[in-house]
Amino acid sequence: MYTQRATLTALGLLALTACGTQSGDGVRTGESDTPLTGVTWAVDDMTVDGKRSAAPSAAPDDRAPRISFDGKGGAEGSYGCNGFSAEVTIKDDVLTLTPGMSTQMDCGGAVQAFENRLREALTGKLTAGIDGNRLTLTREGVELTLTEREAPGSATDAPTDTPTGTPAQPADPSRPGAPTGTATPTDPAAPVAPGEPDPNGATLFDTRWKVTSLAPGPAVKGIPKGVRAPGLTFSDGRVQGDFGCNGGSATVKTADPEAAVGTLTFGPLTTTKKLCDEERMATERSVMDALSGTAEYRIEDGVLTVTNSDGKGLVAAVD
Repeated sequence: MYTQRATLTALGLLALTACGTQSGDGVRTGESDTPLTGVTWAVDDMTVDGKRSAAPSAAPDDRAPRISFDGKGGAEGSYGCNGFSAEVTIKDDVLTLTPGMSTQMDCGGAVQAFENRLREALTGKLTAGIDGNRLTLTREGVELTLTEREAPGSATDAPTDTPTGTPAQPADPSRPGAPTGTATPTDPAAPVAPGEPDPNGATLFDTRWKVTSLAPGPAVKGIPKGVRAPGLTFSDGRVQGDFGCNGGSATVKTADPEAAVGTLTFGPLTTTKKLCDEERMATERSVMDALSGTAEYRIEDGVLTVTNSDGKGLVAAVD
């Protein structure tokens, strides 16, 4: 994974390349060791034309307003409801953000209102400054305050093998006596250690996975009757498939694609925009929630379990 870090000084951001894209070593602001890139910046509040708005507490943790810069001319994050990507250029202490792809959910209420304003604020030129672990982005009539946030799944708060609120691995529906949506403990006879492949030969990438169960919360649920089971394929650094109503894809990173146990980092999802009945849309939302942010995965006996840092997850079997 690319981990290049650029930081700011009291004199402002250095021009990081002759072409103006993020690259090169940065320099620091005062005593701050906080970098601009390789960090998740959580949006605390936004002031537009003198009106201050705090980030809405109603936004789920995995969709809370945030942005991160990858150091290669790109950024991604969440406006508070929808995930987004953007192109970024840096010259001196000025960032220029050009919106890229975004999901298209309508979350309504205060979350949607804040998102609409934030999307406009994070477009165009912004002057950046870092003080301690705080980042400010400003231009005439706009001021954003952001705080460095520990990335989900980091060493300090990484999920344990059985984190609180995370469901036990549901049964593979192909096994006799294991109905869809029930939970069974992992078979202790053949444990899979981190970094080792699944003894049964299944690999995360280049396998067609059929989603059999969803965990939008503590309870594990089967796919509703009459709803086509979502299908997923991980290939060439992306996950794509049918989420229950719409098709879509996102970037995905992992340290070892051949390992049966590991961590996944998902980029923003992009999908088609059909409207389906409520059961299909609810299934789709659960799949998309599982494939967001940072997630732990495990493949055992041909069954894939994905659980993100918010405790939401899915279970899939080799299709």
